[in-house]
Amino acid sequence: MERQLVVVKVHPGSRREEVKQLGPTSFEVWTPAAAERGRANVEVAKLLAKHLGVAPSSIVLKRGATSRTKFFEIVS
Repeated sequence: MERQLVVVKVHPGSRREEVKQLGPTSFEVWTPAAAERGRANVEVAKLLAKHLGVAPSSIVLKRGATSRTKFFEIVS
């Protein structure tokens, strides 16, 4: 089982849904989900999963739940 930590800069409340890969382990994600009660975090995980071609359950938020810079662990 391989684990990888990725850094994600999130833009919640955006008008678009987009994932942009900045480097091998860094991403920028735009989501229309609001940054309240963890909604944006859930949507970002789903968008990352789709972009990377992995199951949403294999992406876990490790650090930055209330920050725009988040660290997700991807288990594949």
